[in-house]
Amino acid sequence: MGTCSVIPPELITQADQIVRGDRARMGEIPTAVDGLTIFRAPNTTAFEDALYQTVACLVLQGEKEIVLGTTHFKATAGTLVLVSHDLPVLSRITQASEIEPYLAVVHRLDIVELRALAGDLEGVMSRPDGPAEDSLGLFVADEALVGTYHRYLSALGSPETRAVLVPLIRREIAFRLMTHDAGAMLWKLIQSDSRAGRIARAIAMIRSDIRQPTSVSDLAEEAGMSPSVFHESFKKVTALTPLQYGKTLRLTRAKDLLSHERLSVAETAFAVGYESPTQFSRDFSRRFGVPPRNLLNRMSG
Repeated sequence: MGTCSVIPPELITQADQIVRGDRARMGEIPTAVDGLTIFRAPNTTAFEDALYQTVACLVLQGEKEIVLGTTHFKATAGTLVLVSHDLPVLSRITQASEIEPYLAVVHRLDIVELRALAGDLEGVMSRPDGPAEDSLGLFVADEALVGTYHRYLSALGSPETRAVLVPLIRREIAFRLMTHDAGAMLWKLIQSDSRAGRIARAIAMIRSDIRQPTSVSDLAEEAGMSPSVFHESFKKVTALTPLQYGKTLRLTRAKDLLSHERLSVAETAFAVGYESPTQFSRDFSRRFGVPPRNLLNRMSG
């Protein structure tokens, strides 16, 4: 399978034109298709907390650094960033400018679609092999995959092409991914009895209501593992213990509420499941380096 060291300039132009009305914004910008966004950043940034979902992200221009646990990843133009589980990470833009902003196409993966395709591929191809606990991987995007993303953006132009072509292109992207070097991560994810599939079920259980802490024993039962094996497997996938993962989700959600919903500190604490605003403020300050009241004042100022 050939490599693609350079992203076609017309693909970069196309992506930038799609978000031209939102160029004042920074971050993920929605498109006309649910599950497809374009990430745009006109300048470099400091590290920020982010919650990555199950996505296949193609970097078109610029450079980003991602930190999962103690592992650092550098995503440059032509890199496919594949995320198989919902992961709290740190990330920063390390190369971007007004003239050449950081640009990436973010395609949210649908597990149902992947499983349907896997059924069609069963017996036709051998499954690629890879580490059982990989949940975030960087790969060189080959020419065929880049071309599929290009057609994906081209199909956004009218309701007719979105209705007819987008479902076909989404299936082709799934095919390109599952037959790519990155495919091992997805094949393991869609197997319900694999470690990746079991941990995905536990993560879904945690995320179903972040306000209610879930015991390790309940999560292990959901995953069909002993508590000790589950704890070890969960940390290998997410780089966090189940307790740390739940707390990180609550604090990340709290930061979002303070930034966009303009709730008070106490209201925010209760909204994410804390019984004590004081404990919430301590945890928030430890996580983000500033007390929540400072963030609230900054947003109000």
